[in-house]
Amino acid sequence: MRPRLTGGTALAWVLVVFALAYGADLGRGFIKDDFRWILHGPLHAPGGLGAVFTETPMGFYRPLVTLSFAVNEWVSGLAPAPYAWTNFALAVTIAVLVALTVASLGFGRIAGAFAAGLWAFNLHGINMALLWTSGRTSLLGALGATAAALAFTQRRFVLAGALTLLALLGKEEPILLPLVFALWAAIDAPPERRARLTSAVRASWPAFAAVGAYFLLRSRTDAFTPATAPAVYQLHAGAIAGNTLQYLDRSLTFTAAVLGLGWLAFSRRALALDALERPTAIKGAVWLVFGFALTIMVASRSSLYAVYPSIGSALIGVAIGRALWRSIPPARTAAARAAALVLPLALWPVYHARNQRLKDEGALSTMLLARIGAELAAHPDLSRIIVYDDPAARPSATSALGETLPDAVRLTTGTDIPAVIVPVMPGMFPNDSAEAGTLALLVDGGAVIARR
Repeated sequence: MRPRLTGGTALAWVLVVFALAYGADLGRGFIKDDFRWILHGPLHAPGGLGAVFTETPMGFYRPLVTLSFAVNEWVSGLAPAPYAWTNFALAVTIAVLVALTVASLGFGRIAGAFAAGLWAFNLHGINMALLWTSGRTSLLGALGATAAALAFTQRRFVLAGALTLLALLGKEEPILLPLVFALWAAIDAPPERRARLTSAVRASWPAFAAVGAYFLLRSRTDAFTPATAPAVYQLHAGAIAGNTLQYLDRSLTFTAAVLGLGWLAFSRRALALDALERPTAIKGAVWLVFGFALTIMVASRSSLYAVYPSIGSALIGVAIGRALWRSIPPARTAAARAAALVLPLALWPVYHARNQRLKDEGALSTMLLARIGAELAAHPDLSRIIVYDDPAARPSATSALGETLPDAVRLTTGTDIPAVIVPVMPGMFPNDSAEAGTLALLVDGGAVIARR
């Protein structure tokens, strides 16, 4: 007798394969802003933990991110692996919450595991959120938002509001989540206009109140506003056209590919969404659209911006996927189930290849800073650090550290010494690199060469 696949077993399989896809590549080192989140955190600030909710040393009001980095540092110092595995634990929790939310919407637990897989195995955003520790911002925002969605589907509206505030304290992206909940409530309400309005207000007011509380807390800080943010983070309506296709690709392509391949391989019949699937697909589209409402106007693109909205893609995918499953002839369901289980495992080489760049940058960062620390310990008279680097190389000191090199040196060595990265041609050590008191390093082919 063939063992019966349960929802718990399916979700466990998703999480095991997720660990296989990313576990071996995690924790190689810190990259760029990682150092600033730690250095400017409460363990180094004069105000200590009391300053978490009142100060914005990074310019962003993300107190939960600051606090989480402080907890990591307090527990494990500057070892990068625990920070990376914290991000992994957050991603696993989000995947579980997606599964529970789908089940709460009325789908089975296996469907919930399928939705969790659509989110977790998305080729865009997830790897960056895991291998770049600063990607924790997107994970914390998505975690709070998904937990709020689960509470909302269980009609625990006050709890959904509290969790909405939690999401916003991680990242600004879920700022329109109350409007998502209002539309969700209207979708489920009776068709009369007055009933829909009443239902939307009754269900979403705690989430709107949470946004008000967030702005009140934020107003007491000097956090970036749309007018004061650096140019790369300012909102421009002109960026919408160029970003739309990019973010549709980063959030929907994986889901569409899985469904399309499943349809071609096992069904090829017309699909019709039923009374549960149709509103769920609409709810997913609402989440997706409002999830990108702010970042789609930011000229500087990032795959991290797809982490939170892609939860909507998973909802769309599970709705269409359920309709697709019904269309598959009974004789082919076993093969379709096996294909769904094997697909993420078969894609392991793809995930591994996509992890390579960030993994190499983290490893180079760790090696370079270790060399700097050893040189400063052996030669305390050094007064300047120059890192010569080919910025076109992969990896390079420029891509791994860039302008954060002085912060990284200060954090890892406790020395406030001037440090700069200077671009050079591949493998070239400038003739003037041996000035007195200067530590000159050349990053070449992944190796770090010193000259004093």
